[in-house]
Amino acid sequence: MNEALLQRVLDQLHSRRRAATYGAVAGVVGSTAQGVMSDRSRNPRHSWVVNSRRELPTGYSDAEMDDSLRRSIRDHGIIRTPEDLEEWLQ
Repeated sequence: MNEALLQRVLDQLHSRRRAATYGAVAGVVGSTAQGVMSDRSRNPRHSWVVNSRRELPTGYSDAEMDDSLRRSIRDHGIIRTPEDLEEWLQ
């Protein structure tokens, strides 16, 4: 996994307030959907990476999620594929 790229993706998702699936992020950084965030702390910065079915980050409490996450998902949707995430990052 490309750690530097993962940090860049997390920074962009957080600063631009946009959610992406675990699979989309994993595909961009060279990881698996199950492992891409497995060793990360649960905090608002990391909460922008979400489960594709539940449309929320796995295992997060409300206090661990960014306050604007649900609104952003409702208004802008979720980036679901690595290709769409790569395009969005451009």
